[in-house]
Amino acid sequence: MALRPNPVNNKELKEKYMFNYPPDMRGLLEPTGGILLANKCLQAVQSQFKEYGGVLQDNEKVMDIIPGNIVQVKTSKGLYKTRRLILTPGPWANSLLKPLGMNLDLKPVRTTVFYWKVKQSGFAAEDNYPCFADYTSQCLDTFGGLVYGLPCYEYPGMIKFAIHGGPIVDPDARDMADHTDLEKNASEYVSRHIMGVEARPSIVEHCIYSVSPDDNCILDQHPQFHNIVIGVGFSGTGFKISPVIGKILFELAFSLRPSYDMEPFMIARFQNSTAKSSL
Repeated sequence: MALRPNPVNNKELKEKYMFNYPPDMRGLLEPTGGILLANKCLQAVQSQFKEYGGVLQDNEKVMDIIPGNIVQVKTSKGLYKTRRLILTPGPWANSLLKPLGMNLDLKPVRTTVFYWKVKQSGFAAEDNYPCFADYTSQCLDTFGGLVYGLPCYEYPGMIKFAIHGGPIVDPDARDMADHTDLEKNASEYVSRHIMGVEARPSIVEHCIYSVSPDDNCILDQHPQFHNIVIGVGFSGTGFKISPVIGKILFELAFSLRPSYDMEPFMIARFQNSTAKSSL
């Protein structure tokens, strides 16, 4: 029998999970939630890919894509030719897709995650401390985005906490972005609402992703060159669904009937996004 989310009252939030929220605040616990370690997931996928004959080419910048019945991909190290091409360029999507006539208005965003030392026990994954997210309108208004956190796991004795989103950046100059405001807001939230952790973060890390105009990903064939398939704009939520994304992109690349309703993810939902006829 499938497990259902369980209501959590304010007393449980405070006594069991160390959350200090207003008296009318309630929670919803999803028993099937968990943590994916990105590095181990990536290693597993790459291992499977190579086992089935795939070849990984690292540190090889794409310089140009020449569409046609045979697509040519020029890189910093060579030239590749293929009948079908799947593009998942992440934050570099704009620079790669605009020469192909695509204007998807994607915004490269650098987000910042913080790790906070805990001052008491009970915050570890082994203690069944949950991953959490605050979707309340007050949180969005006060801190500029939903907040989320994970139990102590990646770094012993430290919980992970962040505010979703961040400044728009040049992906090739992402380290120049200032995260002062994000850290200030994160510190304020932790001080207000999470008991038993230090007031300031001990470790700061960054990552980048591309955000679509409606925060939904784009999974579609190029409007003019149907043998080029595009997967972009995951808006910071793509990794956890990457297996099904891979399945969809495969189906699109081989013009198979999609396993899912693709209308919400098609390029055509955006105005002025189609390829230029001059290509």
